[in-house]
Amino acid sequence: MQAQAKQQDQPMDAQRREFDATKAELQACREQLESALAEVQEKAEHVDVMVSHFNDVVEAQLKPQLYEAETTATQLRGEVVDLPSSRLPVVVASFVLPPRR
Repeated sequence: MQAQAKQQDQPMDAQRREFDATKAELQACREQLESALAEVQEKAEHVDVMVSHFNDVVEAQLKPQLYEAETTATQLRGEVVDLPSSRLPVVVASFVLPPRR
């Protein structure tokens, strides 16, 4: 009777060992995933900081420069329109073509 009970326990022990090994592997995978997630979250925070910095730079420096360039372009268009038509091709050509050497 004990021999029969022992034989029945052997498959249970093997299954238990396999279960414990699988559980340990899953725990190791979970720890790796949590570590990778923490790393990704940290990198995402760095990206957020960089994006915020670049947005501040655009707002503070580039937008005023863009506004100034648009204003200058508008003024130049107005000056070109006001030029006598006989000089227009020369002026337009000087904006388009590089100076002759």
